Amino acid sequence: METGPHSRRGRTEVRTKVTRMVQDAANQLAINKPATSAALAAVCSPAWLPTFHDVSATTAELIPVIGAVYLLLQIAHFLITKRWRKLDATTPSKDDNS
Repeated sequence: METGPHSRRGRTEVRTKVTRMVQDAANQLAINKPATSAALAAVCSPAWLPTFHDVSATTAELIPVIGAVYLLLQIAHFLITKRWRKLDATTPSKDDNS
């Protein structure tokens, strides 16, 4: 039985080793990817930090207004559907022949 890199068994062993090396490299990249992203964000933060402050200030002013409008819409929806339910309950249906 032949052994060596050109034999069937040798090619399988080489493929297995290459596969392990690729998987190890991919695992290293996956582990380092969040750290690399965080480091890049820290380096670039002077560029985008003022924008976040502006957006945050605007959002802080708009959220109570948007919340109040949403609450009013919910109240209006409840009252309208309650009225329609009441009208549906008092209106005789077409199936009633009495």
